[in-house]
Amino acid sequence: MKPVILNGKMLDWTRGFGDKGSPMLHRIICLILLTFLCVPALAARVVFIELHKDGKPVELEPRGSFFHVAIRYKGMWLQAHSQGGVTLVDDIRPYGDVFLVLENKDYPEPSDEFVKQWLGKPFDFGYTWDSPHSNYCSRLVAQVLGVPPQRMSFASAIWKDHYRKPLGKPGLSPDKLFHELLQRGFKAIPCQHELEVNESAASVH
Repeated sequence: MKPVILNGKMLDWTRGFGDKGSPMLHRIICLILLTFLCVPALAARVVFIELHKDGKPVELEPRGSFFHVAIRYKGMWLQAHSQGGVTLVDDIRPYGDVFLVLENKDYPEPSDEFVKQWLGKPFDFGYTWDSPHSNYCSRLVAQVLGVPPQRMSFASAIWKDHYRKPLGKPGLSPDKLFHELLQRGFKAIPCQHELEVNESAASVH
């Protein structure tokens, strides 16, 4: 069998890491290392959420549908919400009325470093794209997935009295993010199981 290169060093299936040791033991160690290195990252799963008022979706974009968005992380949901800022929640259902989950196995879940960087920070009511101190839902998910911003218009009626509309500035709404992910190959999956509370994850959190 051919030797394996790991971190610039050759691991030979038939020899030890020196003059001592069992070749069989070294072979087992190599198999364990390769198995660990080849474990795929969990696929990115993003939930888009409708919030209904008088039986109709609240529109952040003209003729839009989605009011909120979150991304799966270790069996929980990472979100930036106006009530609580950036949090991990085990149950996303209290945050809306209709849910649609998109998945793409070519994109991984958020990294531990990313979650640690943002967890606990406040919601960004100014909807800025480059703030290191606060965040909002669609920007948070877009950062994980590498989705660039677009110019924001705030044309929907809901923004009429909003006092900090960054017109023309870079940003993303949940609807714009949804269409961008579809273009990137994200597919809708049955969401009933995804929305169930993960009791083990909740107990760890």
